[in-house]
Amino acid sequence: MIDRIFCDVDGVLADFVGGVLKLFPDSSATHTDITEWNISNCLGVPNDEVWRRVNAEGIEFWGHLDPIPGALQFVRGLEEIAPVTFATTPSRQPHSAAGKLGWLQYHFGTKRTDGNVVLTSQKHLLARPDTALVDDKPENVGQFLEADDVCAVLFAQPWNGTITDFVSVENSQKRTLKVLDILATVEPAA
Repeated sequence: MIDRIFCDVDGVLADFVGGVLKLFPDSSATHTDITEWNISNCLGVPNDEVWRRVNAEGIEFWGHLDPIPGALQFVRGLEEIAPVTFATTPSRQPHSAAGKLGWLQYHFGTKRTDGNVVLTSQKHLLARPDTALVDDKPENVGQFLEADDVCAVLFAQPWNGTITDFVSVENSQKRTLKVLDILATVEPAA
């Protein structure tokens, strides 16, 4: 039985890619064009330019990302299985962490987020028996699954669509039911 779910934020709940695409209004790229983790390759611009624009927006960039459709209902569904802790990786700029926390508080309230946010790029360190991770980064899912008695679900996005090694949930209106079904029925891997 799962007693804690760690839920990634960017790419699962918050639309980071949509936020970046807004910073490049001359680009014709859409979400489906972002087919690899390094968004700058898909946009045809240097990675430094992507982060220069994100950082120029400061806390506003992170705090005003659109929620991925169904994100609020998704978290409510996860909470029916086990308590949810938001696990997110901030950028190297301090305003990223503050903006992400503000985003979570705005969309989920301080009662849900108080003490339930972990800022880390090392999500595998959160793995312990009877925990689960929902993340859109295959490396995070793979490293989490190296622990005993855990469950992890790859939240499918165009940038990880070629990965078939993990239980994957399509980015659609049905994703809540699929993740909930997976987490409710899959015994943690031993």
